[in-house]
This record gives sequence, structure tokens and C-alpha cells, in this order.
Amino acid sequence: MKKMKKIFALLIAMVMVLGLSTSVFAGSITITPPADATGEITTSYEYYEIMKASINGDKISYYVESPASDTLAGMLDAVTVDGADLFTVTKSADGTRWNITVNKKADNTDYTDSDGAKIAAALNTNAIKTAAVVHNRFAYDSGSGSAIADNLDDGYYLVTSSLGTALVLQTLGDVAIQTKNTYPGTGKTASKTNMEVGDIVTYTVTVTIPATTKVGEIFSVHDTIDEHLALLNSNNQIAAAATDYAIAAVDGDGNPVTLTDGTLKTGETFAKQFTATQDIIDSSSVVLTYKAELLSTAADDTGYVNDAYTNTPSYETVPVTVKVYTFDFELDKNFQGVEGDDASNYSATFKLEDADGNRISFVQTGTKYEKADSNDTNTVNTITINGTDVINVVGLAAETYKLTELTTAEGYNLLTDPIMVTITDTTQDSDTTPSHTVSYTIGEETGTGRVMVLNQSGSVLPSTGGMGTTIFYVVGVILVLIAAVLLVTRRRMNSK
Repeated sequence: MKKMKKIFALLIAMVMVLGLSTSVFAGSITITPPADATGEITTSYEYYEIMKASINGDKISYYVESPASDTLAGMLDAVTVDGADLFTVTKSADGTRWNITVNKKADNTDYTDSDGAKIAAALNTNAIKTAAVVHNRFAYDSGSGSAIADNLDDGYYLVTSSLGTALVLQTLGDVAIQTKNTYPGTGKTASKTNMEVGDIVTYTVTVTIPATTKVGEIFSVHDTIDEHLALLNSNNQIAAAATDYAIAAVDGDGNPVTLTDGTLKTGETFAKQFTATQDIIDSSSVVLTYKAELLSTAADDTGYVNDAYTNTPSYETVPVTVKVYTFDFELDKNFQGVEGDDASNYSATFKLEDADGNRISFVQTGTKYEKADSNDTNTVNTITINGTDVINVVGLAAETYKLTELTTAEGYNLLTDPIMVTITDTTQDSDTTPSHTVSYTIGEETGTGRVMVLNQSGSVLPSTGGMGTTIFYVVGVILVLIAAVLLVTRRRMNSK
């Protein structure tokens, strides 16, 4: 949990409280953040007992012990607010304590809660804190969500934070304080969540800057990107090196913001820092943008996660998670009249086109066809399937694709219509993983789920042996015989 700024200047609790019960119990200080501070606050606190309190009904007196707090007593005697002495310090007759009474203000009026910040500033010196006999450190506990100091004696305490702010309060029992500080926030969006492999998504991370931010305060933005997404360089190409990606940053008014490298935590992709200027504080936000490409290693039905958060020296926002999705369909091919192992000898090929008519290339691993990304080599742009395979086509978006048969087995007809495959995203906002449905049409036929394709064999044309050809054979034989008879007859006549 981080970021508590000027918190105590806004918090004044019980500067001089009278009239409490005469029962004396060990007191406590409990500091809680506002309800909207959902991140991790890492501010730590220290309390210093400035004076002890003796209570009797509505009567109260302050003192420090002697000789243990003689140095502190001398310092308190010298404290001034607006030029007037804050306390009058006198030694008790028995010498065991220094009695401390509160003077009036310079205008002869009593101090009120509105003067608490001035009193805290006057007491918040290294000398007084060093002289305080009772002091300790306490911090926020992740279980309770609060910072608690307990088992405190009744008294008047100075409480400081690790941010250098301070308040004064009286512990006559338990004291609860809710800080009024504002905290930074982190928002993240993706330009698209339904993606094909090879698609580019633009991520936008918005850091809200509290008005209480100090000039010079460092903000660090951390992001973790899924392994199936690759950051892009300024040319919208996959970054060749881990640090070659491009990230742009502007403040809420559109002015460029300089980023430097921060400290990565385990598993994080990048950490970028910027230093708050007055212009950044006045603009109320800093916006970072960067791009990533979905890789062909992506599998269907998985949310590819990006987590982003911001931290400062005292506060860390809750990570914001953004997911992008990709989908798939299955293709099953059958050949009429062919069953069993013999079906593996019959095959067909297809091409797949997206909604814009672009032919899709794949990285093939067995019966799995993964849509190729921009860095892939050894790709194919046809899908080959036999009669026993079921092909899984992955890395697709929720849209309509056209699957066209290019070749089929000898003796079978090519499909006369393309197959229109529609993937529908059915993911609900509350779902932790995406879901989708598949429907398809082949001409007038429709189906859902696995795309089932049947190739029909062609019909053999009839051969009846009709007179159309036989008559010519018969006539030819007769003509040959006649010619032979005429030839023999003519030779006999010539011989006579």
C-alpha cells in the first residue's frame, strides 16, 4: 500500500480533550485509509510520547517524569507557536515530575483543533523526538488493513509518517483516524479483445495523479504481458530485443512525458518511471500507450492476460487485468463410400480466407493449423485433410471465414459452394475464460459445431452397345467381302 501525502496536515484529532471517564485503560492509535484506497499502502508511522496524562473525572493534567525526561521538559518549555510560548513547564515539589500546562495563544484565546497542524509542526523536531523516552514504529497490516499502535499510556503523542508528515493527538483510550489523502490510480484498456493471431492490439495505461502529489515524486508503471503477445517497436514490428519496444507517454494535457527504466519484479515485462512535475500534477494524469501482436503460439479458448499497476514510495495500486481472446474451429472430411483405414488414402485441400478476402497462412503441426504471425517462416496457405483426420484451425477471431475446396480425391467431385464458417464470441463479462460457438453453411445446408464436409463420387456414364457403332462394323465387313469377290471375278475374266 503506498502514497500518503500531506495526510496529517489534514488530520487533527483531540488536541486538548477534557472530560473523559476516570477509568484508565491502555490506549491505542488506529489509522485506516479511505474506503477507495484499494491498493497496498506502505507508509510507516512512528509515535512519540510528548507528555503523560493524569485523569480524574473531568480533570486532566500533563507531565513528564524526572529525571528521565528532564531534557524533554527543557525543550517543551522552549516551544513556540506564532511567536508565543506553547507550554509552561514547572518542577513538582517532590522533584519526580515536570508539570506542563498549555498557555493561551498569542491573541489570548485558547488553542482549538484548527491549531493542531501548527502544534504538530512545532513539536516535530529531531531534538524533541530524540528526547522522547517512549516511541515506536508501526505500519499497515495486510490483514486488518490498518496501522495500529496499541498498549499506549494515556498521554499526548506526536505521530509522524514515513512521508515526513505529522499530527498530534491525545490517547485517553482508543483513537481511530481515517486518512483523508487521495491516492494514484491505474486504468488499462485494450483497443480490441477479440483477435486473430497476427492482429495488433493497442494498450492504454492511464495513471491518475492526486492533487496532493509533490513535485519530484517518482511514479513507476509496471506491466506483465502474456507470453503469447509480443511488444512492437516504433515500426509496428515485433521487437527484436527485449528492450526494443516502443512506449509513448503524455500527460493529461497531451504534453510528452519522459520515461526511464524502473526496477522489474519477477515475471514483469517492463517497468517505466516518470517524475512528477507541476505540469503533470496540474494535468491530473499520465497516459502510456504501446502495441503488441498476438503470436501463433496462442491456443484457442484462452485469455491472454495483461496486468498493469502503478506504485509510488508509499502506495501501490491494485493490478488492472485486461484479456484478449482468440478462437478455433474443427474440420472433418469424409468421402462417400469410403470407411475405416482406407479413408486415409483419400485427401482434399482447402484455402481459408478472412472476412476481407485475405488468404490465411498457417504454421502446421500435424493436424493443427495455427494462424501465422508476422515473424513465422515455413508457413503453408492450404489445409490438407484426409478421410480419417480431424483438423483443428486455431488463432482465429470471432467473425465469418470462407473455406474453399481446392482439390479432392480422384473420382470425387469438388464442392460447388464454399463453406462459410462463423465463429461467435459467447464470453460473458463475469467469465474467467472465453467461450464461443461455431456455425457453418455449405450451399443450402447448415450445421453447428465441428464443420462436417462430405465429398460425393461422380456417376459413371452408361455404355449400352447400341446400333450406333455396330452397324458401321457390319457394313464395313460386307463392303470388304464385295470388293474381294469383284477383284477375283475381274482377274478370271482377264485371264481368258
